[in-house]
Amino acid sequence: MEKEFEKRTGLIDKNLIFKLQIPEKNTKKVRSAFQELEDKINNHTKDRIIRRKARFVSIELIENVLRYGYFNGIYESFVRIAFFDKKYYFSSGNLVKNSEISYINQRLNKINSAYAEQNPKEILRAWYRNKLAQVGVTDNDIKIGILELARRLDDRILYHFNKINDEFSEFSIICTLNA
Repeated sequence: MEKEFEKRTGLIDKNLIFKLQIPEKNTKKVRSAFQELEDKINNHTKDRIIRRKARFVSIELIENVLRYGYFNGIYESFVRIAFFDKKYYFSSGNLVKNSEISYINQRLNKINSAYAEQNPKEILRAWYRNKLAQVGVTDNDIKIGILELARRLDDRILYHFNKINDEFSEFSIICTLNA
């Protein structure tokens, strides 16, 4: 997965259509970028379904950075969108505690395992419904966000950890959506 992650990171760097730096946990500042994000997507495609999916994926990644990322004044979290070869690539990066890496790996590996099966969308839909039944509607944004994200994607989620120090690592994720 590491080579594929590096390859897609290169594609994103060369074909960037939107970039949002998030240096601090300032929801008001970040939310002001949503209109620019929406304008970029709307100018890039006229397909309403793709627009809706792209908007959802972008906002989910931004919210995950704000909700689960750590801000230290040195590392700037980010969300980026690129377009290449009829695919949108969404990337985000933020700091996570090293103690959380095992849990994140476990969750993403389980979700990615669905893409090795015949009907990954059906499997993800079943997991989503099961999880929703377990946690209830009021808790769903916290407990099922990654499943909801995966259901809208067209490929497995690529991710990478880069150790910064004994306490934190950079966690980067790449999601793909066909245009």
